[in-house]
Amino acid sequence: MKFRNLAVAAVIGVIVAVSTQAAGAAEPHVGVSAAEVSKVIKKLGLKAEQFKDAKGNPHFVLKGKFDGEKDVAIFMEDCKAGRCVDVTFYADFGAVPKMTAATLNEWNHIDSKLRSKAFRSDGIDNKNGPVGISSTVSYLDSHSSHALGMQLGLFLVEVKMFGATIQKL
Repeated sequence: MKFRNLAVAAVIGVIVAVSTQAAGAAEPHVGVSAAEVSKVIKKLGLKAEQFKDAKGNPHFVLKGKFDGEKDVAIFMEDCKAGRCVDVTFYADFGAVPKMTAATLNEWNHIDSKLRSKAFRSDGIDNKNGPVGISSTVSYLDSHSSHALGMQLGLFLVEVKMFGATIQKL
């Protein structure tokens, strides 16, 4: 019964979206801006430097350390008219020779209930490859930017947890 209600709601949502586009309505105000990200960073008591990538999309590198990582960055992607739909939180822990494929897989397992994905940049079996975690969040309407601070805060908690995991190796 719940599935049927969800399916009906999805169909209604698609019909409304298509009919709105067909009527020539303006595209809704979606995503978050670099100014909103900067404001959230400041509200959390953090500091960051802002940069632009090769495509002109903004990204931020947080200043300071949280727990063993080299850098924490926020990458903004799928940007149009100064607003970006996707935001990727990223933490680089550098080379961690003691990190095993089993530890990375345990972090990524669905039962771990973690939002971030752990990885080794140069392949899971390269003991000298950089280790990191990342999490991508999509902001599909202008109101979802309010969740940005919560998402960044949760990611920073996972940075500390991953740092503690590394310390136990």
